[in-house]
Amino acid sequence: MPAPAFSEHYRELTDDLTAWSRIQVRQAGIAGLDADDLAQETWSRAFASFDTFDAARGTFRAWLFGIAYHVLRKHLRCLGTARRRLGEDQRPIDGCPDHGTSIVTRLGRSERAQRLVELVEELPEQDRLLVLYRGLEGLSHAEVGARLQLNPPAAETRWRRVRERLAGMLPE
Repeated sequence: MPAPAFSEHYRELTDDLTAWSRIQVRQAGIAGLDADDLAQETWSRAFASFDTFDAARGTFRAWLFGIAYHVLRKHLRCLGTARRRLGEDQRPIDGCPDHGTSIVTRLGRSERAQRLVELVEELPEQDRLLVLYRGLEGLSHAEVGARLQLNPPAAETRWRRVRERLAGMLPE
């Protein structure tokens, strides 16, 4: 069975990455950081380095979200540096270099991804992290448990409850 093409991965994960980006940006609470630009830059970098993806080392989802974390950290560092250099009265994003995200068409905004972001914002902190780690990034229950200081069965039970609650509120 041949490996999926990049476009297949994109179709499968675009809503998840969009939702993840929006949740991360809102949690960071920094003006000037655009979630859709974060997602688009992640896709651009993933596309540019797709030939380096090695399925033997992990899933495409894990690889993609690893890129997304690096892009997020880069933007947060850039915004912090720009804020210190420009002062608080100017928009920090104006002091950051544009790495091409504005030339590429923005990601389509799906109703489902937007609704997920709205619902996740209403969840308690630990449940929001469960959605990020397990639901969007696809980490195992053991990995989620380690990050949230839960044993794996507790992480699995809690994830199942959160997932069922959200599924009942998301559009089909």
